[in-house]
Amino acid sequence: MLFYGASVFSQVPYMSKGLVLEEVGSSGIQELGRLEGGETVIGREPDQGLAIDHGAISREHGSFLRVRNHWFYKDLGSTNGSWINGNAVIQGIWQLVRPNDYIQLADLAVRLRSASGEGVATTLTGLPATNGRSLIIFSEDRFIDEFPIPEFGRALVVGGSQGDLDIRGDVYENPSLVVERRGDSVCAYDVAKEYSLKVNGEEVEETSALKDRDTIELCEYMILFNDPPSVVGAAAGAGAMGTGAQGTLTSLKDWGEEQGPDLVAAEPVQPIQPVSTSFGRSFESPDEMDLAETISMDPNQMSSAYGSPPGRYEQYPYGDPSQQYGRSSLEDKVIILLGVVLFLVLALLVVWYVLV
Repeated sequence: MLFYGASVFSQVPYMSKGLVLEEVGSSGIQELGRLEGGETVIGREPDQGLAIDHGAISREHGSFLRVRNHWFYKDLGSTNGSWINGNAVIQGIWQLVRPNDYIQLADLAVRLRSASGEGVATTLTGLPATNGRSLIIFSEDRFIDEFPIPEFGRALVVGGSQGDLDIRGDVYENPSLVVERRGDSVCAYDVAKEYSLKVNGEEVEETSALKDRDTIELCEYMILFNDPPSVVGAAAGAGAMGTGAQGTLTSLKDWGEEQGPDLVAAEPVQPIQPVSTSFGRSFESPDEMDLAETISMDPNQMSSAYGSPPGRYEQYPYGDPSQQYGRSSLEDKVIILLGVVLFLVLALLVVWYVLV
């Protein structure tokens, strides 16, 4: 089942169509090659792809993939590993990358740069503004679709009788994954609780507030949350890994150390300030966010609390969420209270009849 308008795109400044790979070291910056599209394997001696003459890199170390205007990187089981902006890459899983990111291949630091200087991002037209946020869906290593994050309500439902994506062999009525916008946060939760739901490799049972580049695993699906920053800058990768005075990486620890790759720290990175939006304050870190204000509400009460935007449930045929998964706890309390009142009235009538 496809999301309405999911194949109609417009262009706004951000993401690059072409990608340049640059080796970054104490001696300066050297271009390694350019990627234009499709899938390109990189390594010391790939059968087809981009060869990098460096002894610590595996013969086929990793692979880059372009989907629409997004770029992804996957470690192909390399001996000495890969890191993106200092974070270890899980082998065999596509990871979202952008210009100004730094990728470490074994002990080689590589910077990604837009081939056109000024990139192009994708947002969907014919839908509410998404600020570039989207969910990118892979299934068994293949790109499936991309879903925009709306201004309000649900962006994606996986599994169940009326999900946007079906789970192979699923026989349950309720969905196993719902991703929806709550205020300025994007949250993911499981309704059916019949399958293992993982966020960044860790199994979760409660509602999770998603961060940029988080990965969600559910059965055959891998879902990447794309929440690009509003301003393009080298700090995206360099701030995470550290640079020297001339913007070059000055040193790398051995790739086999437990803490992963570290680079000599540059000047302290200024903390990101909250950004005012129509939905309140937006923070880069979930620790700065009051989750009690954004995710404590029961999903069944979302419609009654905020109301349904015009046309929202015409796009999703499963109807009003307040009626989908049974009565709320408030309705149960009201029913119980009415029953007690009726019982007391009946008891008083019986006593009056006996006494009279």
